[in-house]
Amino acid sequence: MSRQPPVPTGLARLPVVPLLVALLVLHCALHLRYLDLPPSGFHAWRQTQVLSIARNFHEESMNLLEPRVDSRGARSGITGLEFPLPYYLTAVGYRLFGFQDRVHRVVQLLFSLVAILGCYRLGRRLFGAPHWGLAAAAMLVLDPLFGYYSFVAIPDVPMIGFVFLGFAALLDWAKSARARDAAAAAAALSVAALFKLSAAALWPAAALILFEGLRRADARRRALAILSVSLGLLPVAAWYLWARHLSEAHQNWDFLLGTKFPYPLAIVPGIVRKVLLQWLPEVYDSYPQFALVVIGLASVRSTGPRLLGPVLIACALGLVAYGSTILPMLGMHDYFMTPVLLPLVLLVTVGLHRLASSPSRAATAVLVALVAAAAVVGPWRALSRFERAHLDPDLASMEARLPALIPDRSALVIAASDASPSIYLYSMHRKGWSATAEVSAAEFATMVAEGARYLVSDSRALEARADVCPRLVPAGSVGKFKVFRLADPAAPAAASPPAPPPASAAARAPSARGRETAR
Repeated sequence: MSRQPPVPTGLARLPVVPLLVALLVLHCALHLRYLDLPPSGFHAWRQTQVLSIARNFHEESMNLLEPRVDSRGARSGITGLEFPLPYYLTAVGYRLFGFQDRVHRVVQLLFSLVAILGCYRLGRRLFGAPHWGLAAAAMLVLDPLFGYYSFVAIPDVPMIGFVFLGFAALLDWAKSARARDAAAAAAALSVAALFKLSAAALWPAAALILFEGLRRADARRRALAILSVSLGLLPVAAWYLWARHLSEAHQNWDFLLGTKFPYPLAIVPGIVRKVLLQWLPEVYDSYPQFALVVIGLASVRSTGPRLLGPVLIACALGLVAYGSTILPMLGMHDYFMTPVLLPLVLLVTVGLHRLASSPSRAATAVLVALVAAAAVVGPWRALSRFERAHLDPDLASMEARLPALIPDRSALVIAASDASPSIYLYSMHRKGWSATAEVSAAEFATMVAEGARYLVSDSRALEARADVCPRLVPAGSVGKFKVFRLADPAAPAAASPPAPPPASAAARAPSARGRETAR
């Protein structure tokens, strides 16, 4: 850790604290336009999944240990997933301010501020000067992956924020060998893994820095550090064992709690090509920042701190091992690779330093051009996702219009055709099943037998199927969605009650007691 990059004269004159505050304000200001945007757009299925948990905490039970989803069939909806503290805090916000979309946006934004401050602290510790911490934090704010998911209800940005804090504390430990720094690092990295187990992809790099401190520490401090790490792993292991128990006990597997092994090897080249050639420079980074990453890679040995090279290699190995276990998901879901933000931000910062410390005017021009381009391209890439995130108008009006057709809110529904487990049900504010037009006759019959009372469908193909149509009794429509009561086609039709005998005018006039009861 002895070799630290110097701070260029111009950068050293900048007031760090006011600029850091301005960076936090800028990050919030970039997102304010979308404060009331409902969950929609990229990975709306994942957003509505976790927001159904927040809403069910609010409406059903605030028991943190029993999160519930809407896609529950006739069961309780209790399911296993990552530690749901962000969703629980959203539920607390609902209780304080009422159910509104801005609540979950603000909760995510607050977690993103933790990530920016954690990145600042990590950059400051690693590069030995607050100005490089500020540079690292600025590059994080301008990263498109961070810019989008810092305002979307999934746990990846809360996770990466505590990863930054944990690595900063580890660097303190490596320098001072103080047991309290090891304890702070273990606590932060444990919280990160509780929020999302993908944080474990960076554990090899964390272990390397931990070992650096162990070499310097005396026996007592080594023992305390190892104890802190062991205690930090216990809640992570305990929670995910509990989560798997919940999924098994309540037969709800909406969340991935395992690997994707085995998968066809034939898919590997295409996904690797997509991740490395398309998403790495375009989504995980912006193209201007990726140019800085390349410059940083070429400059690590000459410019970066001594420990940075081994840490980056450990990050790469951990990410490859992690990516190998869930490879099919990487071709569809960019947020699975949020841990890559840590090495990318560090490399970008090294690239910035390499250009800033060069006496060449050409290097200065390249630096100015890349930073200016990153300041435009990164936020544009992130915010354009929100611009395109428009909920289907019929789906958006569903919750308000559906009670006229399904007055009983406890009635279980089948939402079709929804390939996700959550988007339609969340928008309807109902519980039940998600189904597609390809649902088998046996599966559909089972849903009805288990208590499904209504079908809400925008699939004409499903409604016309010979094994489905006889069960459908039209109840109305909401735009393109048709609502049907579900009947058993084998059950005899209910006989119409006999017509009552004609009543006299006197008999038809209600008594005073009757009028009072009617009121």
